[in-house]
Amino acid sequence: MFIRFALLPILTLTQAFTNPDTKGIYRTQADFDQHHLEFSAPASSRKVIIRTHEFLGAPHVTIDSGGQKYYILKVELFGYSDGKKNFRFFEDQAYEIIDTAGFYLYAKSALPKEKGSIVKTEYFFSTSGSDAIQPLTIENLKAAYPAKTAFRYALDVQFGRDSHLLDYDNQLKTYKLKAIFQGF
Repeated sequence: MFIRFALLPILTLTQAFTNPDTKGIYRTQADFDQHHLEFSAPASSRKVIIRTHEFLGAPHVTIDSGGQKYYILKVELFGYSDGKKNFRFFEDQAYEIIDTAGFYLYAKSALPKEKGSIVKTEYFFSTSGSDAIQPLTIENLKAAYPAKTAFRYALDVQFGRDSHLLDYDNQLKTYKLKAIFQGF
């Protein structure tokens, strides 16, 4: 079988402004910011199939489009949309982007290693869409924003434990962490 590694700058691909029901790949962070997808298709369409090979740990994404297969290295992509959620690639893993206001919040679910265990979701953050993704902890947030003294103090006062960092404010319709960050 002949394997083609797609060189995205050379290919002429359809780019479309994404809507909630559109799937495709984001080549760059700018594409994500502007909602421009390549290999875009309606989420329910079988004309474009995106496989990330998460369980295999493969360094590439396979895209079936128009009867052709494309293999693109994850390090050459920002991420993808499955039509409902957006994901960012970092170190060959896909992280669900759950919020981008001020800084990025991510979720990653892992299958249990033991029989009978439940799926565990872990949370992460990055200071921007191009910075390293790290576990969402009070200490990591403090280290990421050393110049934001009031924010660092507020983390201890408002949250106390890492498990409270994703508390949601229903009145503001945002995570409390994000509201506090934007206040400083």
